[in-house]
Amino acid sequence: MSDGKIEKYVNKIMQLIPNIMQMLNVYAPKFNQFEKFEDFQLSMPQWKAVTLFIHKDSFKMTELAKIFGLTLPTMTHCIDQLVKKDIVKRNHDEKDRRIVLISLTVKGQEIIKKIESCHRDMMTSLLKNLTTDDQKAFIVTLENLLGILKRQKEVK
Repeated sequence: MSDGKIEKYVNKIMQLIPNIMQMLNVYAPKFNQFEKFEDFQLSMPQWKAVTLFIHKDSFKMTELAKIFGLTLPTMTHCIDQLVKKDIVKRNHDEKDRRIVLISLTVKGQEIIKKIESCHRDMMTSLLKNLTTDDQKAFIVTLENLLGILKRQKEVK
């Protein structure tokens, strides 16, 4: 593909992404996502950390810091705040006590259930507006994007 054609697509993507983010911010409150966000009294970094537990039960502190691109002390401060709110807990790895594992408390698990339910409702509502072929194409596009991002990560 020529550089001119790629530039055209880059410009279009750069126009679309802010508009999509803006519309998601408008659309999400219909599902009370941001009201729930405020109910939990979480900062944005804390919110992002908690949502990671949707797909995994526990994380090493070093793993969380790497995911967020933060120093270990900065990530520790974020987790300290979540521990104080009884959302996460620290556990030591049984095989290596030097390793600290972070997992959700019962309260944290309840929060995750609410977040996941909200996300599912929102995605279901959005996907209903697409044809079956467009739904499939959307998934394939997201999978392709993820594959590209993973390959780019491996190159670095």
